[in-house]
Amino acid sequence: DYEEQKSSYSGKKKMHTLFEKIEKICNATVPIATIFSAPTVEQLAYTIRKKGWSSSWLSLVPIQPNGTKPPLFYVHGVLGTVLSSRHLAGNLDSDQPLYGIQAQGLQDKKIVCDTVEEMATNYIKEIRTVQPKGPYCLVGVSTGGIIAFEIAQQLLAQNESVAFIGLLDTMAPRCIINKFQKNQEIVEKTKSISFQEIFKNDLPRDDEAMIAYMETNYEMVMEYFPQSYQGKITFFLAQESKAAANISIPIWKYLANGNFEIHEVPGNHLSMIQEENVPILGRKMQSCLDKVITGNKELKIEN
Repeated sequence: DYEEQKSSYSGKKKMHTLFEKIEKICNATVPIATIFSAPTVEQLAYTIRKKGWSSSWLSLVPIQPNGTKPPLFYVHGVLGTVLSSRHLAGNLDSDQPLYGIQAQGLQDKKIVCDTVEEMATNYIKEIRTVQPKGPYCLVGVSTGGIIAFEIAQQLLAQNESVAFIGLLDTMAPRCIINKFQKNQEIVEKTKSISFQEIFKNDLPRDDEAMIAYMETNYEMVMEYFPQSYQGKITFFLAQESKAAANISIPIWKYLANGNFEIHEVPGNHLSMIQEENVPILGRKMQSCLDKVITGNKELKIEN
């Protein structure tokens, strides 16, 4: 059951419940990201019982830290965790380091930042503990693409270079859709769809604090107003979500001044990063990263 829960989107909710039960039994705080260093029940139990062990909460999570290639930083979506990166890591090259960026305040279900800009600033500090200087490679899943976009903007403003930014089926923020969409019916529909309606099948039923935390973060991201981006955006489009993506894609392309690339991958908004579909996503993303490395003299692969 432990392995199955890590494999599905709905399983992430169960993982939160499971870890809460573990914390009560062990009387210890156990970050959910611990599963990356202790992926089995036996390893998790050993880690918690280990003498001198204490939990640490950082946004930066080493998913697959080994390798010679420049690291890829994977930014969380609305759930706040980076569990969805697990299968992606297994479908990138073995020497491609992958780090997750999980939401601040997730452990206590408390909002730490008031704006996407503040969130991005905090994440950059942690990213630099692994990679002090650019060029940087970033990818964001769902709403995490918006956060990754702001991280890229801030890095550029600091005279750093961003070699790659990937958006995984990322909806454009609601406020910019309202400004650029000429179809008033679509504008009104976008305004009227609530967080609860969008994620009604994926919310933890008995955890009001987590729902409130997720909703506040979602609304914060949707109110972010992106500016023109002086670089290339790579968009990974879920084939079963084209109707919804068609609203956002022209906006992302406009923000990138036409420097925009699309790769279609199987699945819908949720299943594109699940085990059955992620091999194609992984291959396409690695191909994009390798092209960036080949074409960028600053991105050196260690021998």
